[in-house]
Amino acid sequence: MDLLLICRAETKAVARGLIEGHRAWPLTDAGRRQALLLGERLAWERRVSTLFTSSLEEARETAGLVGQATGLSPETDPDLGEVDSC
Repeated sequence: MDLLLICRAETKAVARGLIEGHRAWPLTDAGRRQALLLGERLAWERRVSTLFTSSLEEARETAGLVGQATGLSPETDPDLGEVDSC
């Protein structure tokens, strides 16, 4: 079994050169294309059987688009995501 970790596609914050933090940022049009292309490739390779996502908006949006292309429904796991040690 392989584990493939995907951060997220391009967000509006990244496109502006900003640090995202824990604020919700939507994907850009380019980010949505990135996620769909990744999903299409994963569907073609038939390497994915399950999708998990953190609860962050940009992660859920990315996973949803990958899921559309692969035919899988992402499962949100609150234990996935960044750790705030402050």
